[in-house]
Amino acid sequence: MASQVAVLREFRDHCLLRCGVGRVFVALYYRWSPPVADFIAASEPLRWAARCALWPVVLTASLYVFSPVAGSLVVASCALGMVVVARQLRRHLRRRREAQAAAAQA
Repeated sequence: MASQVAVLREFRDHCLLRCGVGRVFVALYYRWSPPVADFIAASEPLRWAARCALWPVVLTASLYVFSPVAGSLVVASCALGMVVVARQLRRHLRRRREAQAAAAQA
């Protein structure tokens, strides 16, 4: 895990701390992470889940550290994917509400 921590530190120092939003994120992280880490440390299933959840973060950070263009493309692709999924979900929920309203009127 030490190599992953080193990658995250390098990402923090060379990427996040260079912009205002990144500095705010780092400040919030240092404020909220100790109590969350204590909570997670008390449970083996939560520790396992946290490790699994952090792998994409570590991989993306390492990609960004070693190739900022490739890292940016991955982040942009993920953001675009989330926008597409959110739009599809909203569309599905709207159709469902419309169908329920039509059924209630019938």
